Amino acid sequence: MRYFLNLYSTFLIAGFLVALAGEVRGQAVQSTILGTVTDPSGAVVTGATVTVKNEGTNFERTMVTDENGDYRIVGLEVGTYQVSVSAPSFKTFVRSRIVLDSSQIKRVDSSLEVGEATSTVTVVGDVGQLETETSSLSNIKTSQDFVQLPQSVYGRGWPNVVLVTAGVQSGGVDGCCGVAINGARNTGNNFTSDGITVNDVLGGGQTGNGFPGGDVESYQELKIMTANNSAEYPQVAQLSMISRSGSNDLHGSFYWGNFNSKFNARAWNDPTKPSFENHNMFAVNNGGPVYIPGLYNGHDKTFYFFHYSGARYRTGNRYRV
Repeated sequence: MRYFLNLYSTFLIAGFLVALAGEVRGQAVQSTILGTVTDPSGAVVTGATVTVKNEGTNFERTMVTDENGDYRIVGLEVGTYQVSVSAPSFKTFVRSRIVLDSSQIKRVDSSLEVGEATSTVTVVGDVGQLETETSSLSNIKTSQDFVQLPQSVYGRGWPNVVLVTAGVQSGGVDGCCGVAINGARNTGNNFTSDGITVNDVLGGGQTGNGFPGGDVESYQELKIMTANNSAEYPQVAQLSMISRSGSNDLHGSFYWGNFNSKFNARAWNDPTKPSFENHNMFAVNNGGPVYIPGLYNGHDKTFYFFHYSGARYRTGNRYRV
């Protein structure tokens, strides 16, 4: 009897995971790099080997160009990539520091020079930010934007960077909460975190805590798609958050902020002192390869990212009795 219960539980969990994967697949956050390989005369090069490597994790994908000289590598995570192209009788072409955002289709064409395959032509830098493969309008907010932009009444929240995007306003047409994009109601937005929906099914906006994951230190990027979205996005606008992850480089940070009534100013005509307030916010994160001395080295294979954030808030009037 116990055997059948365990077997039933195993199939139930497996079915739940399959169903969950099927639900998430409709709003994928993985991206694509494609392009065409040509020779100095402009003719296409067939059979060229194209390798795409994630510069943070050294993860590689390789394929060969087709009869039209084209290649298309899908299922790539957000990050910085290197594209290398090699073919017999041509110099190897390498382009590095290609920034790939979530749900992006980026074209990286290559023009090979005649020469020995052992010779390399290296180009450092991205191919540009103009979207040539899709008609959607979007804006990318990186982790640097979250950390370095000045704070507002929202504190260290994601609205700080969302509200400086063209077409985005605070609240909705009904004067309530949330964000309104391109004149639509504040319930016309679709919120996802790492491809998983975080919509409030009752209120029609984001969940009560917005994007999960804690402090903005845990966010890698936020993509705000405001117009001409594909059919996989059912609402007027799409806000897609990608959380940070580990890489081969060990990195971390610590943040602490304090808002205190001792430093608060009051109006010139206010005869009373500011009420007591003491607000402490803190966040710590760390990421890198999994390494257990003498047992396991996860370099290029296994990575981790740890994040913890919190707040301690005290307020109210104090009177001496």
